[in-house]
Amino acid sequence: MSIKLQNTNNLVMVDDSDIDIMLMKRFVKKSDLKNEFISFSSGEKFLDYMEQFKQDPTDMPALILLDINMPGMNGFEVLEALRDSTEFKELPVVTFLSNSNSPSDFDRCRELNAGMQEKFSDTDKCVVFLNSLIP
Repeated sequence: MSIKLQNTNNLVMVDDSDIDIMLMKRFVKKSDLKNEFISFSSGEKFLDYMEQFKQDPTDMPALILLDINMPGMNGFEVLEALRDSTEFKELPVVTFLSNSNSPSDFDRCRELNAGMQEKFSDTDKCVVFLNSLIP
């Protein structure tokens, strides 16, 4: 799945790890992206935030970076909840897997129309990834 951002709306990360959020925030600042970076520490908080876009999709996020392994709602459950809403069927989502190489996880991402990426620990690789999102 090749993702290109369609606008400069928010880039949203959903991850229970403060460290991963802090790193991604730094990576985004080093990239050429013009999108504002916002984050949520749980799938539930993120889904609450997304409710506003059902009425007015104008400022809907340009991209969601979604951690799979989270307590409470895991990333797949969050992604399923998004895809259950017609408003979010085509919303670009990249899921992050930190320790899975299970073919069933890859299949599930494809079924839910989401890209898949290992988490980044290397600044340069992440910046290259982020810059690849620019059309």
